[in-house]
This record gives sequence, structure tokens and C-alpha cells, in this order.
Amino acid sequence: MQAYRPDEIVLETSIAESAVARNVLRRLPSTPVRRVKSAERMLQEVKQLQPSIARAKKSLILSRHRGRFFKPCPAGQTRGNVRNACCNYFIVNFASNCHMECSYCYL
Repeated sequence: MQAYRPDEIVLETSIAESAVARNVLRRLPSTPVRRVKSAERMLQEVKQLQPSIARAKKSLILSRHRGRFFKPCPAGQTRGNVRNACCNYFIVNFASNCHMECSYCYL
């Protein structure tokens, strides 16, 4: 497996001094960095352009996670009158849209 090397790093200014951001920037010193106030706003603009999934994975976005970090697997949620079978696992939301080309993710 090849090491992931993004074409650019998009850095949300609110986390620019975080340990994660400092470590990523130290490990990828030659990768261009674009600083943005809000990664969410930038993502909305990019969605309108509809880039290919492969192209979208060339940018590494470092931003604050604003959702729940630790939550029950969504398979157990009730949809209408139907309750899905559930694994009773919990999921950790630490990232989205990783660079791997899997058809689904159980992590």
C-alpha cells in the first residue's frame, strides 16, 4: 500500500495551533497549505462543482469535528415501523472520506 500524499492541505484556522495540525504540517512540509475560516463553507462550494471522488481525495482537510464523536451504530435505528438488526457496536467518528477506495467501511 502506498503512503497517502495529498496535493494540498486545507486547514481550518480555528485548529491551526492544535497538536494534530502541527504534526501533519511537520510530516508534510512540502505540501501546499490553504487556510480557511470554515471548512464547512468550503465543502459546500466544492459540492456544487461535483469533482470526481478520486480528485476529492487529493485534498486533506483538517477541521474541528462538530458532531458526536462516539455514538451507537446507526444500523440499530428504527426506520418507519422497521427496526434493523444491529451489531450493538459503537462507532468513533474521527474522520470522513478517507483516501482508501473501499466499497464500505465497518470501522
